[in-house]
Amino acid sequence: MEFDAASPIYLQIGDFIKEEILSGRLTPGDRLKSVRGYSLFFEVSNLTIHRALRQLELEGVIVTRKGVGSFVSPRVDLEAQLDMIRSHVSDFISKMRKFGLDDSTILTFVRDGLDRENADGVRKEDDHI
Repeated sequence: MEFDAASPIYLQIGDFIKEEILSGRLTPGDRLKSVRGYSLFFEVSNLTIHRALRQLELEGVIVTRKGVGSFVSPRVDLEAQLDMIRSHVSDFISKMRKFGLDDSTILTFVRDGLDRENADGVRKEDDHI
């Protein structure tokens, strides 16, 4: 994974884990990789992984059981997933505005992107939350 210099690495790792949950690759109750496992996967220090997991725990996305590991919170429900999606949308809009784009231009780019994906068969209409 390539990290963006504009955002702390631990937050980017947290976002990656949230995306795993949103995509369904991780579901409520699933055990996360160990700190060492994530450390090797992302090629970062254990401390960075601890910070990422702690942040996810504060957000209620995961629960950690001392000596057992970290798990996707059983309380990660539709509302929590929608909050994560809203956060991603907000981040995207902020980045686009930093490029100087107005709302109309942002919408045009989003529509064009959706049209391209739909034309390529990447996303199906029935594949949604």
